[in-house]
Amino acid sequence: MTFLFNFTPATLDPHTDDDYTAVRAGVGETLVKISDDLKIKPWLAEKWETKDNGLTWTFMIRKNITFQNRKALDANAVKSSLQRAIDQSYAMRNALKIKEMKADGHTLTITLKEPMPKFPSELVHPNTAIIDVNASHIAKKPIGTGPFHVLSFDQGNQVKLERYEDYWNGKVRLKNATFAFNEDANARVAALQSGTADIIYRPPLESLGTLQTDPSFKVSGVPSVRTHLLLYNQTNDVLKDENVRKAIDTLLNRKEIVSSIMNNQAAAARGPFLPQFPFADNNANEQRGMPSAKKYLEKAGYQIKNGKAIIALSCHIQFIARTSFDCSAYTV
Repeated sequence: MTFLFNFTPATLDPHTDDDYTAVRAGVGETLVKISDDLKIKPWLAEKWETKDNGLTWTFMIRKNITFQNRKALDANAVKSSLQRAIDQSYAMRNALKIKEMKADGHTLTITLKEPMPKFPSELVHPNTAIIDVNASHIAKKPIGTGPFHVLSFDQGNQVKLERYEDYWNGKVRLKNATFAFNEDANARVAALQSGTADIIYRPPLESLGTLQTDPSFKVSGVPSVRTHLLLYNQTNDVLKDENVRKAIDTLLNRKEIVSSIMNNQAAAARGPFLPQFPFADNNANEQRGMPSAKKYLEKAGYQIKNGKAIIALSCHIQFIARTSFDCSAYTV
């Protein structure tokens, strides 16, 4: 099977690759992962416990797991891998805040520099994938615990994969797989249509209608955590006023943006987070349109005379999109 991805990685080293190719391709695995319902669940660690309000963590590593070179996975191997991750990545060193690690058989004890009740969620990050740090050529052939091991890596083109016969979590269904790369979304669709790719990731929005109506293809999608937004130029004197920004916000037609720009492959946002997240603000004010804009402008000190206030708001805004706006069109 050939899977065509959109990012082109410069390395397969899971501790430095910002595209997370090793984990995406099934080569590496982390201690924990996130379930479909956004819960932290075990992966290479079967369970964990903490004390001192999240300052000390003890992870029990699953037994009978081997790396793809058949070396046994134990707590010492996990310790070495995590140490390499924080040595290689400033971001991981900052996020994990590990002070000390002690390995004993399949038990790994981690002491942090400060209490972190959410520490397991940091270990979800693909840059914490557990690999054999003593393997040679990690950038081209990392040795992980996943269902596939690397046969070859052609930078900028593809990774050739073969199933690991002794994979710990059941027999792998595919014998071989190719994880290929192409940043051109239209080229990815062309590869799918010609049969040179079996699965593609992120086709262009304008092609979805065609793909969805063709019975030879199956389109699958899930909500992402990506949020598209417009930024206000808050160095501008007018836009420093929060009420002016709120007035503009009430006039933005989110449903029209979803329909005309995102081709209905999005949802109108009520904030920066998906509504199913427990920390999302789902009580956001839904009052929109001209009446709300008038109220905010009055709070900002603007006078509404005869039901109208002519304000060249668009002249004070720097939009990300390359779109021209007519100042005269903004009449409230």
